[in-house]
Amino acid sequence: MKTALHIGRWLLLGVVAICAGQADLRAIHLLLTRNDIERALALARWPRSDTVRAQFHKRYIVTVNGPPTEYWAVEQVEVITEFRRVELMAEEHARINDNWGRGGIRDVEKSIRPWRGRVSIVVRLGLRANRPYVGVAPPVEVALGGPGAVATIDVRRTDLYANCGGDLNGCALTGSLVEQVFDAVTVGQTARPLTVLWKGSQLAHVTIDFAGLE
Repeated sequence: MKTALHIGRWLLLGVVAICAGQADLRAIHLLLTRNDIERALALARWPRSDTVRAQFHKRYIVTVNGPPTEYWAVEQVEVITEFRRVELMAEEHARINDNWGRGGIRDVEKSIRPWRGRVSIVVRLGLRANRPYVGVAPPVEVALGGPGAVATIDVRRTDLYANCGGDLNGCALTGSLVEQVFDAVTVGQTARPLTVLWKGSQLAHVTIDFAGLE
């Protein structure tokens, strides 16, 4: 009888461990392991298809296309976790068909080091002016609500221009990417409301379920 109870207890612990492992696969990684890196690399390469990759990325992108405010509108909100950043890097290296990440993961770990423990929110702004626009893209801010304070670590802004070749002089400004970086542990594995603000006004409001991302 004791033996049966002992076996049953271990079986129960095994089921709990498996369920916990499955839950982790659906939640943002707070510590990326070697196995996680290898899964991200495999996703970016053959025999995984473009359809499979598109389905993966779909969870991280929210299409907004909100109304314009002073010629500018929020088109899209995108989440880049550490896991997804490795996958995106691997896709770029797969396009040029080099050896990045193919002879081990040392070069991958070096590339991802500045992004360890980080999660980015990227807001894509589109210009809606019907005449040449003079000025710069608005310095929008991303605010994450929910439990606890989530402070910004860094902000990166990239203006987008019409395709004018290598020289941007005289090229028309068409949009902007605003990448706001947060600590993954602080963000946590939970759903949070996300608000895009400019001059104190709300340009967009969505909810991001970080528990459903990797």
